[in-house]
Amino acid sequence: MFRRTLIALFAFLVMFQGIATAQMMEAAGPDSKFPVPEQTVVGADKTVPLGDLVILKLSKPKSVPMSLASSTTQWKLYEFNQVSQALDEKEANPYEGGIFFGAGIRDRKLFVQAVVTHLYIVKEPKDGKEVIKELGTRTVIYTTTVTIGSPTPGPGPAPVPPAPLPDGKFGLAKGTYELARANVSGFDLLKGSPALAANFKTMAAKAASNSGTLEQFLKDTASSNNSSLVNAGASLVAWDKFFEGLYAKLAPLSRDRKLVTLADHAAAWLEISQGLEAIK
Repeated sequence: MFRRTLIALFAFLVMFQGIATAQMMEAAGPDSKFPVPEQTVVGADKTVPLGDLVILKLSKPKSVPMSLASSTTQWKLYEFNQVSQALDEKEANPYEGGIFFGAGIRDRKLFVQAVVTHLYIVKEPKDGKEVIKELGTRTVIYTTTVTIGSPTPGPGPAPVPPAPLPDGKFGLAKGTYELARANVSGFDLLKGSPALAANFKTMAAKAASNSGTLEQFLKDTASSNNSSLVNAGASLVAWDKFFEGLYAKLAPLSRDRKLVTLADHAAAWLEISQGLEAIK
């Protein structure tokens, strides 16, 4: 039984990484059915002087697929709040498909996110006319930072220590918190942590109902974890090392027959959720 559980745990890690890689390839791979044009954020490559105007745009695509009908871009601008240890959304004005805003008179760094959704329409001739054969959409997220003035160099403010985390049955809460802090940073950490925490808590409740198989439960966890990160706007790749470390903590528990049943996983997933919730 414990060997099957170890295999399932390994599948949990592989499936997470597999989905992340597939999404990246689907977004940028030249052989995908709906290839995404290659673009970058322009205007964030140099330090912006205090009091200047910041203009950000996406670069012109190197090539545009024939099936690409339209593209829409949603811009988000954030600043790290050293007091609350959270990202505050800032205002920006639309400008020719991009955004512009005043740099201000304070040294700082801003985090930028551009979510681009492409609409594809594939047509084919029929009875002397062109008819729609297939529709598709692809979404890609571009992230970058804008440096204004001369922010103090260094790793940034130290995270606020969380309240003492409960030991629980497996002692995973504190380890999860430390893993996330050590391997994920910035926007991905602050947006991804609450999303993953909520998902692990939801999956813990499903495991507690003791329905279904363990293998399916772990696959569902991996799939829903990816969906949670994507919906939060966090990078899947940025969380790879966290999940590698988490697997390294779960595998010995399984091997020692401490993490075997769905009830065991419900308790473990709840502890993981508590660790992620502590990240502020």
